[in-house]
Amino acid sequence: MDKRVLAVAKFEFLRFLDTKGELISLGVLLLIAALRFGGEVLMQLGASSEVRQIVVETGTTPGSKSITVDGIEYVWASPEARQSSLNRVASGDVDGLVIPQDADWNNVKLLVRSIPPWVSELESSFDVARLHGLAPKLGLDSGDISIIRSTAKVETVVTAAEAGSDPRIVYGAAVAFMVMIIMGIMASLNVILHGVIGERFGRICEMVLATMPASTWIDGKLIAATLHGLKTTLLYSLYGAIAAILLGMVSFAQLTPLLADGRTMLTSLFIAGLGLVFWNCAFAAVASLMPNPHSPIRNTFVFVPMTMLLMVIGGTKDPDNPFMLALSLLPPTAPFALPVRLIYGVATPVEIAVSIAILLVATVFLRTGCIRIFEEAALNGNKPVTLKRAFALALAFPGRAAARPS
Repeated sequence: MDKRVLAVAKFEFLRFLDTKGELISLGVLLLIAALRFGGEVLMQLGASSEVRQIVVETGTTPGSKSITVDGIEYVWASPEARQSSLNRVASGDVDGLVIPQDADWNNVKLLVRSIPPWVSELESSFDVARLHGLAPKLGLDSGDISIIRSTAKVETVVTAAEAGSDPRIVYGAAVAFMVMIIMGIMASLNVILHGVIGERFGRICEMVLATMPASTWIDGKLIAATLHGLKTTLLYSLYGAIAAILLGMVSFAQLTPLLADGRTMLTSLFIAGLGLVFWNCAFAAVASLMPNPHSPIRNTFVFVPMTMLLMVIGGTKDPDNPFMLALSLLPPTAPFALPVRLIYGVATPVEIAVSIAILLVATVFLRTGCIRIFEEAALNGNKPVTLKRAFALALAFPGRAAARPS
């Protein structure tokens, strides 16, 4: 490799390396987390501990005089005592009166003195009260209701010799890895667009190209941008894992099986790095095609890889789906889909090899095209390169320049 490529890469990497900025960003994330969870704690501390009391009309007599659900006490009363109940509502002795509108309590009416802020709480808890109110009619007792209200705990057990990780942890890790990749791509996008566009329209590249080939200059930028992307992916993966453990979302023991599978992690990281190079080549080609430094394309092009990510997220819960297999073979989505299939353990060696081969070919094609487009745009006084001309440059055989249109 030309030493000048590494020199350019080092220059570009250090130019965008901001350790203080990284620490400030981490501090902002910690502050947001503290405000998020601290605010929730303060809201809970400041929440009223008062128990709301609601009178419920019922023609039968449930087993108990009342039932309390989520801070709301439901007191049973007969329809004959409606006027007395209304008087209690009017005087503020109770917070409301519920009158069933049909025998099965599918529709009920809530009578109150004024619109209360706790209606949503009542709606979420009334199903339990309804069950108790209808218990005599359904022939149920309190034991039956306890069984109905209880939820079954499903424990997933893998019958193979190596049980592996908790499926929920695997799913979370797959989604988190994709999010980290898109963050790395966004970090790379800033490096590529800022460098290529600024130097094109600042006429700096014309002086640079007089001393070195365009490939040397572009390759150095691609290496620097990829290193920035990988740095962002790894750092935020570390931040996220530490935060998840500290907040009790996962335990270190749950993450151990994933971390212990070094081959899967290294392969996923390699594919992520290759995907970063692919997208960086695409970014460099787009930056070379921009007609002016203020083109809105520079602000909207990031949505293209984000769209690819959203396509893959939809299939994360079913990674062995044929659609996910197809996405893992397509270069724009492979950096997201293939690591997911690797983490789930459903990617075959043949699929991995084919996907990497396709991604490599597409990356080489894009790199060659973006170098030629950049060189032509820079040496033609930054006149816009048409899409037709760009395709002609990209499709020309290596070592041969595309014929210029007459």
